Amino acid sequence: MLTGIHRARPSRSVGGRRGFTSLELLVVVAIIALLAAVMLPVFARARRAARALAHVMKGVVNLAALTVMWRTPIVSRHIPGSAIAQGASATVREIR
Repeated sequence: MLTGIHRARPSRSVGGRRGFTSLELLVVVAIIALLAAVMLPVFARARRAARALAHVMKGVVNLAALTVMWRTPIVSRHIPGSAIAQGASATVREIR
């Protein structure tokens, strides 16, 4: 046995700095790829849910606009050629 003799290990430093080995970089890239593969279906499902919610919200906005239009008196709508648009001061009940 050779005791007391230490064999010098080759330095992995480049320019005085220790760098990463190819294996370490490969492991990190593999982990990132695995996480991306797991998360992509989750993001796709969330995107579909957001689109469905946006579709529902469009319907709610349209329903609110319809309600406001329905509740607005006809007098405030100016129909060209009508007696109200020509300056008559009659109400809707008087016209009927």
